[in-house]
Amino acid sequence: MTWATDLSATQWLLLMLLSVLSGLDRTALAQSMLCRPVVCGCLCGLIMGNYAAGLLLGAAMELLWIMRLPVGAAIAPDDTQSTIAAVFLFCGLSPQIAEVMPEQVLLLALLFFAAAFSPLGRLIEIGARHLNDMIECRVQNKLASIDTEKAPYPLGWLPVTGLINFSVASLFSQVVILCATLASIVCTMPLLAALPWHKPNIMVYAAFLVGVAAVYALNSVRYSAALFGAGFSVTFLLTQV
Repeated sequence: MTWATDLSATQWLLLMLLSVLSGLDRTALAQSMLCRPVVCGCLCGLIMGNYAAGLLLGAAMELLWIMRLPVGAAIAPDDTQSTIAAVFLFCGLSPQIAEVMPEQVLLLALLFFAAAFSPLGRLIEIGARHLNDMIECRVQNKLASIDTEKAPYPLGWLPVTGLINFSVASLFSQVVILCATLASIVCTMPLLAALPWHKPNIMVYAAFLVGVAAVYALNSVRYSAALFGAGFSVTFLLTQV
């Protein structure tokens, strides 16, 4: 990973800021859609100097998790950090392994592994929420035991610790998903390089399998299998004309 040392301090700072702000956007801040994969993926690609890869990976991840939104009390898999990790690794690894496998294969592998490890981010977010519940109990107990007229600001920085917890959880989730995805790519690289990717239409069949997996995960949507089958068939026929 010598390419990681070639990144400037500004790029590292922007990547960390993107990870924290997008993580907070899905939990404690503005809900401005910065956390959506198609948005944070584009921004990560822009920082890394490959906007097209960020858009492609972000759009693919958005389609995979479009029915699992972090709305209200629902805690969805961390598609935000998994998208940033996938774009970061693709931009860094694709020039180095171009002779081993096509970049489309690397893209699909990163998409698969990053999506597979996104539930780890969900567990980390649940842990941060439990810590914030404990902070809330401390706040309520402190308010009940003091005179607010004599001490107009009795809580100090205690409420801000909840925001700090979510910020640390976002960075920790990014590190976990990034390391797990990178380790999976390194372990499976010999197998991926040995597969006959040079055969025609192999990427079409791989995309079909990804679509089947997405339909299986979202089979509660009415007519999802029929819609996917019809859409894929039309697209496949058009590409053969």
